[in-house]
Amino acid sequence: MTRISIRHIPVVRAANIAAALYAVAVIVFSLVFAVPLILIAGAAGSQATDGQVGSILAGGVIGVLILALVGALFYAVMGWIITAIAVALFNFVASRLGGLQTDVVFETPTGSAGLGYAAPGYPAAYSTPPAYQTGQTTPPAARGDSTQPPTPPSGWGQPQG
Repeated sequence: MTRISIRHIPVVRAANIAAALYAVAVIVFSLVFAVPLILIAGAAGSQATDGQVGSILAGGVIGVLILALVGALFYAVMGWIITAIAVALFNFVASRLGGLQTDVVFETPTGSAGLGYAAPGYPAAYSTPPAYQTGQTTPPAARGDSTQPPTPPSGWGQPQG
């Protein structure tokens, strides 16, 4: 396990993420509640006697959609402001108290550390050296093989410019 400390969080980046999450959550929940509200608008429109059922239903649907968009915008703006304030306060306090500590365990993508399994999107694990695959038990250094890594190609690691 490795212990790390979080002492600073970028304020604007965290606020942007929170605002996006608030907006998406409000839109999703608005759509869940939109169907019953539209049905209520349709039921109210069916009581109209002068043939304006369609206009009442359309007004209800448009009203619900506008309410959902205004709500999403309001929650996104307020979420951004409150998150920015909270993160700025966290940075202020964490810089004086040493931050937030957590333990981290580094594992392979499959969760079995060191077994050499590869997963889609991850590089393949290191293979066993050829000498050990052929049944030789003497390490390469003891046989006199070079233990130095190969020389990189010329220009490797140099800044591109």
